Amino acid sequence: MNKLGGDVNVGATVKFFGLGVNPSQEWPFGDNCTARNNQESQGAPGWVPADGQLAMAVSSTYGAAVWSELPAGQNRPSGDIKLRIWDGNAWGSIIDITNDADADMAPSIEFDGQGNLVIVYQRSTEALPTMVNELDVFANGLELHYVVYDPINQIELAIGQMTTNSNNDFGPVIKVDSNNNLHVFWQRAIGTNIFGNEANRVSIHTSSWDSINQNWINEETVADNLKFTLGWSADSFNDDTMLVSLIVDTDDDFSTNQDRELFHIDKNNGIWDSPNQLTNNATNDDAPLSAFNSNGDPVILWRQNGEVLQKQGDLSDPSILAFTSHDPILDDGIGLEFGDGLVLKSNLGLAAFWPNSTKIELTSTIEQNNWTHLGQIDPISGAQSMHNAKLVGTNAVVAYSVRTFENNNTSLSDFVTPMIQSINLISDEIFINGFESN
Repeated sequence: MNKLGGDVNVGATVKFFGLGVNPSQEWPFGDNCTARNNQESQGAPGWVPADGQLAMAVSSTYGAAVWSELPAGQNRPSGDIKLRIWDGNAWGSIIDITNDADADMAPSIEFDGQGNLVIVYQRSTEALPTMVNELDVFANGLELHYVVYDPINQIELAIGQMTTNSNNDFGPVIKVDSNNNLHVFWQRAIGTNIFGNEANRVSIHTSSWDSINQNWINEETVADNLKFTLGWSADSFNDDTMLVSLIVDTDDDFSTNQDRELFHIDKNNGIWDSPNQLTNNATNDDAPLSAFNSNGDPVILWRQNGEVLQKQGDLSDPSILAFTSHDPILDDGIGLEFGDGLVLKSNLGLAAFWPNSTKIELTSTIEQNNWTHLGQIDPISGAQSMHNAKLVGTNAVVAYSVRTFENNNTSLSDFVTPMIQSINLISDEIFINGFESN
């Protein structure tokens, strides 16, 4: 982070105010916080702004897309939360979840056990920053808010605020456990110091969803006193068993990457352990994915010098196994986009999905540690992002988005198109479940 308008170049997945998705991504506000103004999407190949931090959810019958849209005449980081529901046949009308002068951004969304949509997002009521020296005040005004929405009757059921403090609460990620209960994970920092340093540490927190009373309860600190963290991934098996994997720059120097190591934080029997270091080598570890298999055993996938490694079961066992084989499709290595993927757990085994340039890769395992590359989702030419997946029978219902090429493939559209697709994990037959782009 050299300056406003510069690059976040830290070699790991990072979200700042929810606006940064990948490392080395252009700073989201632009110089002097004057990013692009809102523009009309009519006639565009997609209907979600490319900087809208799209999140998606799927169930056996419904799908949903939620994003932050720039109000007319304003600049980022201003935003309103929008929702659009897929009923299995078509996308409905765009719904205003928020419509005010506050900066609403970085939504996360899931279906709860009652079939309702739960949305968690960041909101700052501080004045929008116009200069660099105003960013810390704005960041410390960020709190987590939530909305519950009934997709069948198209009504809002509940709204609320989750956090109330003078720090920067950002990056909410909702996870569904094996009992269909929801848990949200997020990070807390002081101002714009989102990585943590010796003077200002950062922390990771979690809270569980009470679907009966429709609010978030039992906030817990996963880990505090963290510094030089470079991205993390979380998952939950149940209320008492959870996992967070994270990358830490162990020499406190972002200019070198050979000392970026993988740590894990475990919750067993309802108690969070201290961070444990899993790797200790002279190479770059990054892009972690956390998961549990159907037996409740922890699973961590991550990159090491462009190759994906895995750890399953006993995380104290020092042995580490390769994830990718000598597959011609993957011979060129796997990019940092792997950290934006996910691992789907089921009694069929595990399935990993991740964006790879213009495709979504799909690799699955029926037996522990034995992965097979099943193929790629490639319906439309364009840059793709992975958002969510659910198991329905033997099919994985996958939610992703496509940002199409324009101008003779020399540039990308300013809008992305959400997609919902079903993939049979047994026969490897890939077919369209149905989607609309307008």
